[in-house]
Amino acid sequence: MALRRVLVLFGRAPRAGAVKTRLEPALGAAGAVRVYREFLRDVAALPRPHADEVVLAVAPPLDAAAGAALDPVVPASIRRTEQRGADLPARLEAAFADELAAGDAAVVVRNTDSPLLPPEREAEAFARLDDGADLVFGPDEGGGYYLVGMTRPHERLFRGIETSSPGNLDATLARARAIAGRVELLASAPDVDTPADLERLAAALARDSGARRRAPATAAALRALGRVAS
Repeated sequence: MALRRVLVLFGRAPRAGAVKTRLEPALGAAGAVRVYREFLRDVAALPRPHADEVVLAVAPPLDAAAGAALDPVVPASIRRTEQRGADLPARLEAAFADELAAGDAAVVVRNTDSPLLPPEREAEAFARLDDGADLVFGPDEGGGYYLVGMTRPHERLFRGIETSSPGNLDATLARARAIAGRVELLASAPDVDTPADLERLAAALARDSGARRRAPATAAALRALGRVAS
């Protein structure tokens, strides 16, 4: 029997002080919120025939203010849930546990700060899981990962591993290979955390019409902020 495919977008409500604070020196607080909001809009809008359900897991609190910030950005067809746990490893563990609780599912969690990541990469992750992989990772270019997928919970996978560090992926892969069977890697892709990452994104949008079609809201926001030429 084919597994139900659940894609979980890990994100935040676009509010000042809660998103992309490392971009504030380049964009200001309002600019950082605006850019992340358009990242989220573009990621949420991607066509996904490869997923049976799409979920947005929001960093707490998922309250009325968060809902008001998300409503204009995220389609109503995407189910919202609140991330649980004291830190990112705990929240990832909880997200997989929640979505896998009913069984017979393949769950892929991806970030919301890689606006140029093609949806085909998500489809490839599900295909690897369908083909028998225990764990699938999509490495980002900063030493972490933009995506992780599994078909059964691996409770110890994320615990005690430092996030937002250049060694995050290597440490997680070492853990994965110790506790799981077949572990597979997708192609690497950039995410956007720092002003240097933002400059690379702006350059990609400036030179590549395909990138602009994939992330039109991001391109428009960066154009308005003077980061991409009109």
